[in-house]
Amino acid sequence: MVINLNHQGDGNWCAPPPGSFKCNVDAASFTSSNLTRFGIVIRDELGAFVKGCTSTVTGLFVSKEGEVMALIAAIKWVTSMDIQNVVFETDALVVWKALRAPASDLSEFGSLVHECSSLLQQGINFSVACVKRQTNTVTHSLARTSYCSVNPCI
Repeated sequence: MVINLNHQGDGNWCAPPPGSFKCNVDAASFTSSNLTRFGIVIRDELGAFVKGCTSTVTGLFVSKEGEVMALIAAIKWVTSMDIQNVVFETDALVVWKALRAPASDLSEFGSLVHECSSLLQQGINFSVACVKRQTNTVTHSLARTSYCSVNPCI
């Protein structure tokens, strides 16, 4: 178990180490339906699509809470498939910073960060990287599109 927290700030997709996967994660909230949705995409070391999913929770959350909830959902999903050697990527700098230096935070966000950190420690060679939003556009679009797939968009 390794938790390496990296910040990749150049905006270009970087391949994970050989034999590893990248799991991009994003959240989107929809006030009209009181829903928060997550987009999750797993790619291999060459950037090829492996799997993707969306998830929905009832309620609206501040951005940082939604983003860490999306990361928790991704870690649980990847773990349920017994996938190892995963770099989870988020564009939520505040989540990445909180995971780097966990503090005693009794807020809802602090509780979610603690849960996320615990799940990362249970995984085999899991790490988290922070990327620019333009690097995370696929999951951002997936989180937004999942709203349209339930409520048809014209």
